[in-house]
Amino acid sequence: MYTPDHATLEKWVSPARLATYKDEADPVATYFWNAELSAAFFELICHVEVLLRNAIHSQASAWATRSGGVTPWFDDPYYGISGRTAKNLADAKRAAGPGASEDKVVAELSFGFWRYLLTNHYRTTLWPRITRGFAGLPSWDRSPSYVSEPAVRINKFRNRVAHHEPIFRANTAQAFADLITLAEMVDPAAARTLWERQRIHDVMRRRP
Repeated sequence: MYTPDHATLEKWVSPARLATYKDEADPVATYFWNAELSAAFFELICHVEVLLRNAIHSQASAWATRSGGVTPWFDDPYYGISGRTAKNLADAKRAAGPGASEDKVVAELSFGFWRYLLTNHYRTTLWPRITRGFAGLPSWDRSPSYVSEPAVRINKFRNRVAHHEPIFRANTAQAFADLITLAEMVDPAAARTLWERQRIHDVMRRRP
């Protein structure tokens, strides 16, 4: 396997980008290892993101069906979707295209959209209708803030990974704990499955 030297990699990715790794014993190896770690995290993030959005979407859709609604739940003015959440929804609708199905729009929604729905703005409107989607919430705290705290941190970490930023000096232990915790809030069995299938620990053990 060909491994570029420092000068070649610097030319490929820019001096500024590689400078982040200058204090490492082997900057080139650490750069590629960081990419591998990011990929392992992104795999887990994808699973948790789908789990979270389905927990919210399935419960909100079920409520709309029981109530005889004919429009998608996210278009119900009762929820007062506004601000950045409304912008994310509008962007998703544009990406899905005219006449797109509800599921297609949901698939286009970003992680940020779902975590915004967990803020106190929706505590008395949407949250009571989706709480049953979080079977793993502790009985002593079933508030949206309990779910929102790890979701906010995950969203920030996800953006770092998605924008190819270095994560090898980030609090990856916290990020991993947040992802498993959020999965457990939705379904403890899902959290166990993701823990058993994740490859983050294997990659961490191979740090240059």
